[in-house]
Parts: sequence; C-alpha cells; structure tokens
Amino acid sequence: MTKLHILTKSRFVQSVRCKKLAWLAEHKPEIIKEDLSHVQEGQAVGALARTLYPTGILVEGDNLIQKTQLLMQARVTIFEATFQVNRLLCKVDILAPVDGGWELIEVKSATDVKSDHIEDVSFQAMLLREAGVQVIGAYVLHINSDFKKSDVINPELFFTKASINVKEIDTIVASTLAAIDGSEPTVALGSYCNTSQRRTECPAKSYCWKHLPENNVMHFYFDKKMGFNYLLDGVQGLLDVKPELLEGKHIIQYESLKNNAPHIQSKQIQKFLEHFAYPLYFFDLETIGPALPLHDGAKPYQAIPFQFSLHILGQSGELTHHEFLAQDDDPRPAFTHALELLGDSGTILAYNAGFEKGILKDLARWDPNLVPRIESLCSRFVDLIDPFKQFWYYDAKQKGSCSLKAVLPALTGISYDALTIKKGDVAASEYYRVTYDNPQAEDREFVREALLRYCELDTLAMVEIYRVLQAASRN
Repeated sequence: MTKLHILTKSRFVQSVRCKKLAWLAEHKPEIIKEDLSHVQEGQAVGALARTLYPTGILVEGDNLIQKTQLLMQARVTIFEATFQVNRLLCKVDILAPVDGGWELIEVKSATDVKSDHIEDVSFQAMLLREAGVQVIGAYVLHINSDFKKSDVINPELFFTKASINVKEIDTIVASTLAAIDGSEPTVALGSYCNTSQRRTECPAKSYCWKHLPENNVMHFYFDKKMGFNYLLDGVQGLLDVKPELLEGKHIIQYESLKNNAPHIQSKQIQKFLEHFAYPLYFFDLETIGPALPLHDGAKPYQAIPFQFSLHILGQSGELTHHEFLAQDDDPRPAFTHALELLGDSGTILAYNAGFEKGILKDLARWDPNLVPRIESLCSRFVDLIDPFKQFWYYDAKQKGSCSLKAVLPALTGISYDALTIKKGDVAASEYYRVTYDNPQAEDREFVREALLRYCELDTLAMVEIYRVLQAASRN
C-alpha cells in the first residue's frame, strides 16, 4: 500500500522549484545537502520580529494544533501557530488578531519579497482558509535594506511589512502530493538546478548530475543555457559537441581538452604583466555581513572586513608574508590601521579585485578621513583574474571556471583540500561564531588558526599563479 505523505510549506516551495527535489527531500533526505549556515541568523531575525508583538505567545512542546486553537479562542497574537488539514501542515510565523479575522505574517531575512516567499505565504493562506480561519491580510515581514544601525536595533525601523497577493495554488498542491507519493520523478536538468531566489545551487545537484561525464557541456564558459540545450539534445560530453558549432572561448575550451594542453596567448600575458611595478602586493580579505548589523552605521548584510593576508614579492624574488585577523568587536579600526602594510607604491594584486576595492571604498564612507589613502590604494590595484577571464591562459582542468579555486589546482596542482576551512562563506560564519557567540577558548584559537591558514593560501595561490603567468609570457 502506497504511503501518503504530509506536505509542509517548505516541501511545497521545494516542489515549485523542482518536483524531484521535493521527492528526494521526502524519500532520500540523506542526499540533500542543505546550506545550514544561515539558519541561526534566520532564527535571530525571527526573534527580533516577535518583539514587535510583545504580548505574543509561542506555540511549543506537544499538542501544537490544540494549543493553537485555544490561543485563537483567546484572540492573542500567536508565534508558530500550527495547522493541519488532511495532508497539509504548516506553522505560521506570526498570526495576529485584527478586526474580522487574522493577519498571516511570514518573517523573512531577505531585503525584499521573492517569488518563493509568495508561494510560501500562498500555501499557508490556502491551508488556513481550509481550516476555517478568516485571513484578512497576508504579509511578508522582511528586512529594510536602507536600515542603518544606531545603538540598539529598533525593529520598527529594521523591518518592512509587505502585503502579498496570494496565488491560487490548489492545482500545484494536488500535483505535488501526487509527485511525492509516487516513484522518483524524471526531471530534465535546467536553470533551476543552479540558482534559486537565494542564488544557491540546488541541494540535490550532486545527486542529479552524477551521471554527467567529467568533462561535460555544462563546463562551457558563461553559457549554461547552451549547456542545458545540449543536454536536452542528448549531448553530454564536451568533446561530443561538433567543433564547427563553437566559437570564441568555447572553441578554446574544446581544443584545450582535445589536445590535453593549455591554451596560452604569450604576448597578451606579457602585455598584462609588463605594467606591474615592484614590490608586488598579493592581497586578499575576508568579510562578514550579518543580517543583524553589529556596528553603528552598518546596514543589513553590509560586508565588514575582519581579516586579510598579504604576500609581498620583491623584484629580486624575496617573498614575505603578513596577516591580520581582528581581535576586537568592531574590526574596522584595526583593519584600516593594518593597511599600512600595503605601502605607498607597487602594484596591488587581488583576484576579483572589484570586491577588495569595493570593501575599501566602503571603509572610506565609514570614515571620510580615509578617503585619500583608500583612493591611493585603489589606484594601484590590478585584477589577477583578467588573463583567465580573457582566456589568454586556459587549461581544460579549470572545467570552464576562472575562479581562484579552479585556476590554482589546474595550473599548480595545489588545492584547498587539506585545509580545515576551504571556502569564504565558511570563513565568515566561523569567524562570527568564535567572535560573537562566546565559544570555548580552545575552539576559538583553533578556528582563528584555521582562518589564518585559509586566507594565507589565497594570497600564496596568487603568487604561484603569477609565477606560472611569468613563465607563460616567455614562451
């Protein structure tokens, strides 16, 4: 006998993106690799939202549905009000009594309303309607992107309450229930695999894409749409594409893979390098950008620098390393002071240098006294990604990516695999945790050392890549 599954609002939102994702989350949850790094942050935003309703009562423990009904009879604001109608189940973030009925309020840590928020609220509104609840208004309570912290965060200013026109979703709900009750759906790969409203890869991507060959059509540079079209035509391998149909950077990718040799435009690389002025400063920084800003003058999700690594290469080849990792609650004063290590002359190299320059310019807005120094520093930046974006150097082992973590192992065989911290978003969340969440001293020191080694490899990677480019320019 077929098991009938319960449909929650989160599962419904998953199904709108992809029926297979919803099915896998229900039947094979162990393969779903959800990004949980922002869960705690979302909980903090939710807790702040509840302060807007100081008399509200949280539904928790056992018998949630019965407790919800009793609180509704008392006409009080309810947090996590729980409803189930047949096979549909949801918890409402905030259910507030108003004349004639109730307001349904979904709290989101985004700075605007996304399409999946509308689907989320529509599911709740439909369920509450079927449960006999008179929903007078449906809303998303999201973060005000213009908010700036000044002393204690005022929730009245921090949030924006957006009215939602709920959608008719009965047909979608019925098809979703049928999908999760049935066998594993067959769904063609598409753009929904790579991005969502939160610009994150689907948590089931590694499972659904495992059949693709190592060098596949999804590696075509900056053209995923073309890759998906090839997959729809049954073409998976990059070398299975007819080369006469390719042009520009895509034919370079094809030829590099076919010949098992890098594509190198020595003269272009030479022109790129000849403007460098010694000493060379290889610079990388890390930032945190919490939803709830920590420091006065900061906005939600504003990137605040807390760390940098700096390798300095002299003209005679001597290499020195410097590093900074903030100790204080507000890292900006010490960070800006440590920028003295960048000197007054010499080329500053960064990978995706627009990010570093943008952060430095933000610091100048925070402290206008820094403007002359920041302008001087920014005028010295050169972006080390340029030879790879322009395909003056391309190795098939990059698999169509010019990111630092793709280029480094392709050119040098060095990778981040042995590090405790391997990604920038993990670095940010771990720094936040050990700086602001009162960890054990041993844990804090372990993480801080891991942060230093991660950032150090970022700048050492640039040194090694620069050396490969130097050699390539002489060919």
